[in-house]
Formats: sequence, structure tokens, C-alpha cells
Amino acid sequence: MSYQLPLQFVRCSRLVGEKNTNFFHLRQTQLLLTKVKNVIFSSNFSNKSSLPDYNYNLPGEGKRKRRKNFSSNVKLIGEILYGIHPVLLALKKNSRACHKLYIQKSSGQRSELLQQIISLGIERNITVTAFHKEELDKLSGSRPHQGVCMDVSYLKMEELKPETFSQLCLQETEKKSSEQQLFLVLYQVQDPMNFGAILRSAYYFGANKVIFSKENSSIINPVVSKSSAGALELLPMAFTNTEQTLMSLLRNLKKYGWKLVGTVGKNCEFEGKTLKQIGDICLRDPTVLIVGNEGTGVSKQMLRLCDHLVTIRSHVDNKQLDIDSLNVSVATGILLHSLKKTSQTS
Repeated sequence: MSYQLPLQFVRCSRLVGEKNTNFFHLRQTQLLLTKVKNVIFSSNFSNKSSLPDYNYNLPGEGKRKRRKNFSSNVKLIGEILYGIHPVLLALKKNSRACHKLYIQKSSGQRSELLQQIISLGIERNITVTAFHKEELDKLSGSRPHQGVCMDVSYLKMEELKPETFSQLCLQETEKKSSEQQLFLVLYQVQDPMNFGAILRSAYYFGANKVIFSKENSSIINPVVSKSSAGALELLPMAFTNTEQTLMSLLRNLKKYGWKLVGTVGKNCEFEGKTLKQIGDICLRDPTVLIVGNEGTGVSKQMLRLCDHLVTIRSHVDNKQLDIDSLNVSVATGILLHSLKKTSQTS
């Protein structure tokens, strides 16, 4: 006997019509495990050996079959940077040692950017090797490499230590610039995709430095570089080893006249401090913008240090607002844009 798959069965533990396939019934208050025999799937599951057409007959490769057997005797010296922009900018910036360059084999004409990457690699006497796509998939951990990977050294960043804070604060404060100095502090941003997207916005909107604590933050790795579109390779980055060291740095910056701007949710009330809309802030002094963890935001200890607490106003009636927050990377882009815009008009 066969059963047509009911709509309420929304997740299965195995693929394609095996006997005694388990389904979770999500309409109950408790998960009810239901046995189903000989499930009849839609036309996308025509037989046991076929995979669904994830493209739904749209142009493109969709879910194509991959060659399973290939060998790659690659011995890494550092880590694998992948994607056109991270690799290209790492070659241009020359902030990492670039050991080997891996390019996807192609019978057609390569893109202009890929040609530029190959030319830069040859100029710097880097070994360039052509690999099948599957081998690049393996090198990049099946992440979107866009036909190029590169074995590079780990990115060196400035470590901020308490004994150098006074000198650093003095140097940064005295910098003569036509534009206001703007530092971005990332507090416990743990998702590497968000971390990278924030760096992309920080570079685009002209943040002078990005600072974070290594404690409870995302590791700086190729995923961050790829999601930043290579901005990681260009931005001045600095870190502290602990959150308390980061707190000490913020206190020192404040002593030298920097304004600390903390970010909070739209309905947040914090110890009597006035919450302002980001568009109402107009700062002429060097500024530190602090954005927080995706779930818990900026710590209370850090918010107490801030001169201003800001939020981003929604243009939807609060009563109709089912989603009451922004992704941290989106929010950071809006905040940076607003601070830069108001500083230039003040």
C-alpha cells in the first residue's frame, strides 16, 4: 500500500522513498514520530537514484553530479584563501606571504579578474597550478571558491597591549585628517559571515580601524575574508587578547577626548541614559562605534562607558512589526553611514 506524502510531514530523516522512513510531525505540541511506507514523492523525486532539481528547470547547473574519485596531494604551508576578491586583494596588498596559487582548469576564456590574479602570481614568482573544480572544492571545504584558491600565511594583525595604550591614543588623537577619526569596535561578534560582512561595510564607509577582542569572538579565517569580499585584506585591524584589555583601551581613548557610541535595541532602557536615533547624533570629536553580539548585544559594563546610546528607527508601525531587529552587519552599515554623513556636514 502506498501513501501520498501529507503536507504536514515537513522533514524526513532519509532521502527518497525508503521503507520505514521516519518523519517528524510538527503540528503536535510534542514531536510525534510517525512511520511511513513507500512514500510517493513529487516529480522531482522520480526514482531512488535521482536528486531533486534544485533549479526547478531554471537556467544553470543546479545540483549536478560530481566526480567522486580524484586525488589531491596538496601539502599546505599556511591556510587556503578562496574566492576572486580575497585572493586578488591579498596579492595586491602583499600583507601575507603567498605560497601557491591554484586555478580551475578551463577550456574557455578566463575572466579578466582571474587573468589578473594569474599575472600577479607570476610576477611574484608564485607557483600557479591548474586543478579540476572538484580539487578546488576540496581545498576550500566545498565553499564558493569561484575557480581560485591560494595557500597563504596567516594574517598578521596589530595586538593592542595596556603598556602601549597611552602612546596609541595620543598618536591617533593627534592625527591630522580632513575627516573625523572613526574606530569600529566589535564586541563578541561570533558568526564569521557577519564578521566579514561588517568588515566590508567598515571598509566601504571609511572606518579608520577595526578593533575586537579575541575572547569570545569569531576567529579571523578565510571564511571571514570571503564574506568581507576581501576587505579583511585591506582594513587596519587590531585586537586585544581579553575583553578587560579592550575595556581598558576604551577608557584610555575616552580620556583623550574620544566619544564612545554604543548600540542598543529600539526599546532598550539603560540606567537612565537617553536613547537617541542614529540620525540625531552629530559628532565632531574622534569617535568609537561599538556594536555587539548577535544575540545579547553590547555588555552592560561597556555601555556604562558610552557617551551616547543609539538605535535605528524602523519605518513600520511598532504594532505591525513582527521582526523587531536587524542583522548586526546590516545595522553596522547603517550606523557607519550615518556617523560619516553627519560628521562631514557638521
